[in-house]
Amino acid sequence: MEVIEKPEQGEQVITPGDLLANGGGQDQAGDIGAHAPIEHIDPSTMPGAITTKHALASLSVSFFDEMKCRSWLLQNLHPIGAYCPKCNVEIKDRSTLFNFWCGKRCRCKACGKWFSAFSKTVFQECQLDERSIFILAILTELNLHKDEIARVLAINPATVRIWQGKFKAIELTQEIM
Repeated sequence: MEVIEKPEQGEQVITPGDLLANGGGQDQAGDIGAHAPIEHIDPSTMPGAITTKHALASLSVSFFDEMKCRSWLLQNLHPIGAYCPKCNVEIKDRSTLFNFWCGKRCRCKACGKWFSAFSKTVFQECQLDERSIFILAILTELNLHKDEIARVLAINPATVRIWQGKFKAIELTQEIM
């Protein structure tokens, strides 16, 4: 890891956050590149570069927001809403709905059954979190090798192979319907 030296006293330090907060590097007059004009940057003096291989090697679950992945997953699992998997009664109670959409356990007011949004789905008793499932699905669709997917997710390649089989079965079921 590269060690960044502490700036001299009085030296202005510009961070990526400063650039984003200041309209993407615009000065008060709105001129882009006010901090460092593009035409004066020598690429050979730049400290690093980002390549697609480097980005892939750095990819991990931590890059993704857990709540957004959970929301996407549950909205696709339950496109018509929240229902009890036992009695098929629609969940209308506010606290039960909250627990359902958060992926937590909830209890049906009609039949008393305890369940979660993952009950009676391919994700029931799944040990992967929602972000890992989302990434696994994306990387599988991109035809990444199972060993590389396993590295990104820090899981066993056999687990990737099993989930790829599950996703394939889901796709085949969708085609039949």
